[in-house]
Amino acid sequence: GDGGGASYLVAASQTVDGYGDHALAGGTVALLQAAASRDVKQYGAVGDGATSDSAAIQATVNAVQLTGGTVFFPAGTYNIYTEILVDYRGKTGAPNSNPTRVNIVGEGKGNTVLMAKTDSINTMRVIGDGPITSASHGYMTIRDLVFAGQTPTARTANGLKLTDLAYITMEECTFHNLNVGLVLDGALSNKFSGLIFNESTKGIVGTAASSGPHANYYSGCEFRSLTGLAYDGFTTTCQAVFIGCQIEACGTMGDSAAGGMIFRLSGSAGEVGPTFIGCYFEVQKGGFDLTIEGDPTLRIGVTIEGCNFNRVSSASYSTNNIITSGNVDLNLLGNTFTSYNTYVPDAGRPYLLLGSDTRFRDLGNRYEDAVEAPTISQGLPYVGHVEGILGAGVTGTLPIGWSVAQTSTGIFAVTHNLGHTDYAITATANTANDRFVLRTTGQTNSFTVKMVDVSFLVKDDDFDFSLVELKPIN
Repeated sequence: GDGGGASYLVAASQTVDGYGDHALAGGTVALLQAAASRDVKQYGAVGDGATSDSAAIQATVNAVQLTGGTVFFPAGTYNIYTEILVDYRGKTGAPNSNPTRVNIVGEGKGNTVLMAKTDSINTMRVIGDGPITSASHGYMTIRDLVFAGQTPTARTANGLKLTDLAYITMEECTFHNLNVGLVLDGALSNKFSGLIFNESTKGIVGTAASSGPHANYYSGCEFRSLTGLAYDGFTTTCQAVFIGCQIEACGTMGDSAAGGMIFRLSGSAGEVGPTFIGCYFEVQKGGFDLTIEGDPTLRIGVTIEGCNFNRVSSASYSTNNIITSGNVDLNLLGNTFTSYNTYVPDAGRPYLLLGSDTRFRDLGNRYEDAVEAPTISQGLPYVGHVEGILGAGVTGTLPIGWSVAQTSTGIFAVTHNLGHTDYAITATANTANDRFVLRTTGQTNSFTVKMVDVSFLVKDDDFDFSLVELKPIN
């Protein structure tokens, strides 16, 4: 028995006495496996693509929720007519005190299909009380499944919806022929890897329940042939990280609101926007590969590193690769913006369409076509402090390899060796001696700061400076 009134018939059951560390052997292992994993076919599911399996699957989930364990789907097509619900509401505590979580596992993202057969349903929903408390920390895994739609009206059903949850791991799943593949409704601190979103309206939609869809991590996910958006950040999103993802052929030509990914950022949960590392954007259609809508007051950082943005066809292209608005700090490092095949560059389709409040920092990016390239890049700022009181010596806290010297009263030369004059300098006196910086003058390998008092007499003083490189890009 299992202590709860249930019993199991086990062939070749063996006592644990005398087995030591190898006690769980033979029939005893079979008993424990039966308690830990429930096959949906044992509860009446058929998986033949013709039978309604909703009730049998829900019965399996309900049974596993009592003890914890795995709901297992053998290969097959399971027709879903009503939403399958995994309900964590009221479940509190970490697994060491409440080990009753449910894992959902199939036999591969090309073999086990959960087929939505009713319009506008969620094929499966996992719901909790709220991810910002210990309640609804899911600690569950969902893997090796296909979520698909075959409804009377094409592409109206959704795949999986996660509401008010945290700590979910989802891996190696496919979403096909759906309205939305994955809905993150106040779902945060989750990990998604190896997911494929294909031939649907939208891949992922983020909405806000008790929280926004914050701090989610995406690795090796693919978004293909989505007529609306790959990712629709419907409400605020903070700290989304995408590593090695592919976003291809998403959007619809002529629809400026369709394309790759859009994020709407408020900064209310942290002033860090999405980060993209090693991602591949190609053949988007419609308005953009990536749109960042910033907050009107808080400045939010967005980092894009080592990504490709490719246009390959004169018939299918995004109007802009990256669009920003609001207070966004856009940091681009080592990305490429290129054109191939039949695509013809056009000055009306610049790679970057940046809002007036965007601060753009460019480091090592390659813009293949000058006609679509940004005209000016802004490098990361160099900052420093100079102690310039005459008679006390001249010292400074400077970038590595830089130096400072005083050429005469109130005039200081900072050597930088940048090798060009395409930069802007800001210098400010920082003591209460009624001094101010009269002017700064840039040279190829240095710049000069001249300081005066309120009577415009040349005087010494301490000052801070900031230098930002400004380079034309071709």
